[in-house]
Amino acid sequence: MASIRWNSVAENLLRWFSRTKEGLPWRTEPRDPYVVWVSEVILQQTRAAARLLAIKGQVTEKQVRAKLEPLLPHKKAGAFNETLMELGRRICRPKNPLCGECPFRRSCRAHALGKAGEFPQAKKKSESPEVRRIALVKIRGGRILLRQKPEREMLGGLWGFPLVGEKDIGALKGESLAPSP
Repeated sequence: MASIRWNSVAENLLRWFSRTKEGLPWRTEPRDPYVVWVSEVILQQTRAAARLLAIKGQVTEKQVRAKLEPLLPHKKAGAFNETLMELGRRICRPKNPLCGECPFRRSCRAHALGKAGEFPQAKKKSESPEVRRIALVKIRGGRILLRQKPEREMLGGLWGFPLVGEKDIGALKGESLAPSP
């Protein structure tokens, strides 16, 4: 594969973005950092970067950042990130990328390899363990027994009915009643 001049690719991406970007909620001023972060997560800018750079294996944000940082245009990192999000949202989609419509297919390493559909590799889903619990509902005098889950447990910090395993049902003796809301 021929050598690619990434500085010119980055500048071409930015020009494309400035011509084609759509007015979306996170692009209005003043920018809310949370909304921008959520949009980055939702639009999966890592998926477009993974294809452009043909990053093998399961792609993490850390990997993409390490590969992209040296390529970022000076003083235009934010605009470049938005450009990748836009490219990922409209063309370089996670499933069924529209390579034929992509203005950067000549610079895309995955496309050059003929394997754009294989990047990025889908994350392996970890097997969820089956956990069986019994919810204890105790109501006395208009009061409901609730328990705050310890932080170390799944859904830690949340309030709910006490959950016990079938063999641990006797361990709840002495729980106090919290007033119902």
